Amino acid sequence: MVRKKLVEHNALVQAVEMGMPKSVIMEKFDFKSLSALKTAYYNALVALEKIEKVNETRKKKER
Repeated sequence: MVRKKLVEHNALVQAVEMGMPKSVIMEKFDFKSLSALKTAYYNALVALEKIEKVNETRKKKER
């Protein structure tokens, strides 16, 4: 399982909001894929309380 990358949340959110190109952000924060960047950005927004966390629990199936 891949470990969660530690990223400075303020710097990442600020870079995205300033309109920095995705390729530059990926290089600066050492992300290998665009999905890793998007996940880190989402986690940063949740950590800074700019958005609410998505409910990740699943409902039990009735049989």
